[in-house]
Amino acid sequence: MRLPATCRALDTRDSLRPEILYNIGGVYSRMGTPNDVMRADSLYRALPFDASPELRSQAAYNRGTALANSQMYDQAMNAFIESLVLNPDDDEAKHNLEMTRQLLMQQEQQQQQQGDGDNDENQDQQDQEQQQSENQEQQDGEQQEQDEQSQPDQEQSEEEQQEEQEQPQPSEEEMDPGRNGPPDGGTVPRPTSGK
Repeated sequence: MRLPATCRALDTRDSLRPEILYNIGGVYSRMGTPNDVMRADSLYRALPFDASPELRSQAAYNRGTALANSQMYDQAMNAFIESLVLNPDDDEAKHNLEMTRQLLMQQEQQQQQQGDGDNDENQDQQDQEQQQSENQEQQDGEQQEQDEQSQPDQEQSEEEQQEEQEQPQPSEEEMDPGRNGPPDGGTVPRPTSGK
């Protein structure tokens, strides 16, 4: 939600009047978006130093409330402290400062737990990757053993094939026993003539 044009005009035209800055800051802080809260914070901070301490204290208190509602607890605590410096008897500012401290501690614990959870998740992921790596190494080792075992068989088979190729192959005549000679490769006796 945007401020009406008249509020934006007042924001620039009457910026020297502390009450106007305070009121416009209040409008922005009630809008609640992070940009609006930061704009309200700027307007409250822009109050001149010579503005009444009561107005400056109330502006600091409003800043703290808007910042705490936006979960900007560090900045909210500073604003409540500023409000208490200007008005030490403000019980609401004291209460809100204490509540903001507690909220900040809770936020830090959650972030730490979340960080620990992220570390646990990272550790789990690293463990899984290490397990996958070990499994892959084991598979590679088994494959290498299989390759080494099959390699002598392949070499022996290759040697046998090579030996077979090196042995003299029988000629066609040697292969066909009915032709020109006996199967044992010897000579066939010739028939003798009756001479």
